[in-house]
Amino acid sequence: MSHSAERRAPMGALTALRPSAERTRRNQLLEAADRLVVHYGPNKTTVADIAREAGVAVGSVYLEFAGKSEILGALSGWRLEGILDAMRAAVEPDPERPDRVLAERICDALEARTRAFVDLMRDGRHAESLLHCGCDGVAGAWQRFEIATAQLMTEALEALSAPADLPPAAHRAEALLRAYAAFTPPSLCAYEADALQAALQGTRALVLNGLRPR
Repeated sequence: MSHSAERRAPMGALTALRPSAERTRRNQLLEAADRLVVHYGPNKTTVADIAREAGVAVGSVYLEFAGKSEILGALSGWRLEGILDAMRAAVEPDPERPDRVLAERICDALEARTRAFVDLMRDGRHAESLLHCGCDGVAGAWQRFEIATAQLMTEALEALSAPADLPPAAHRAEALLRAYAAFTPPSLCAYEADALQAALQGTRALVLNGLRPR
């Protein structure tokens, strides 16, 4: 592939990687890689393509990254951190909605995760590859995301009043995440918009019933 990506990065993409004063070479490379990978896919994107898109020599890429897997891992990690931020914001108390109890905020966080996945897949036909493409960098980023998500849900459930005979919060968090596993790529791709909304509403009703204090 000798041409530059036709698709530009979505508005706001990679801003978390860009310092306020200047664009560093590392961020320049990541922005270029994001455009290419989302448009062409990881298998058709080479280190040379990324260097060309960024306007630097190939050797400059290796001054910042060990190889393509590390670049893909950095891109995946950035996107997944954004999804975690959305979940954290959803689970926090909202002064404007004091009636929104913790059980509802837990469901809100999981639904925020689903919406973020949907938004990511709309970025380009290969955007999902930044979550699952088989390379070590992306696999590592996904594993860290799963650990952080489980920790967030465990902490939320620990703060929720529950009968003493229930399993530990970590076990309940695992069960809760399994209940929402269908709402993550690639399973999420099978849903049409209306079917997804109906499935989320049904899962929410079941979860809230289970989380209601007895």
